[in-house]
Amino acid sequence: MNDDVLAAEEQRWAALIGNDFEALDSLVHPSLSYTHSNAIVDTKASWIESVTSGFVDYRSVEREDVAIISSGSTAVITGKATFMVGVQDKEITIVARFTAVWVNEDDRWQFFAWQNTPIPT
Repeated sequence: MNDDVLAAEEQRWAALIGNDFEALDSLVHPSLSYTHSNAIVDTKASWIESVTSGFVDYRSVEREDVAIISSGSTAVITGKATFMVGVQDKEITIVARFTAVWVNEDDRWQFFAWQNTPIPT
């Protein structure tokens, strides 16, 4: 099970960085809650719109200290990540601790929630 969730998380990042928005949409649960490092909270619709419009452009991610815990149809992935993101024509680097929640519904893993907290430099 954990390998399947980690594979889904890898697919999500590949789709996000590769601008494969159809694949990204298929991985995201309709009830997504996405909390950015600046405390803005997006729904699935608003988050997908922010990336498809180019307002936010995820360029790369490097993760470390990745761990996963699971129970039943829910899995939680935690870790530390360095993100290179384009926002309104500016490139920013974010180093943060993250939590990604995945749920297994309709016989597939779906990205359900995200929260990340910047690590002070």
